[in-house]
Amino acid sequence: MNEGPAGGRSGTATAALALIFEKFCRGEVSSPTGYLRGMIRKAGIGELHLTRSLRGRRKAMRLAEFSAPCA
Repeated sequence: MNEGPAGGRSGTATAALALIFEKFCRGEVSSPTGYLRGMIRKAGIGELHLTRSLRGRRKAMRLAEFSAPCA
């Protein structure tokens, strides 16, 4: 499993949950549980690229002039 920005499994889990929450709040994910299951499956086969996902998210937020999700 790739390490998240905070490093280690705890940091990875925190980053994954934050990403899922943000996507859910924006209506991009209808089933957070299913999305998490998919992330776990990908991690198990070495295909979870969480750092890349977070970087892409940050870039998209900058381009969209991010406003607070789930107020």
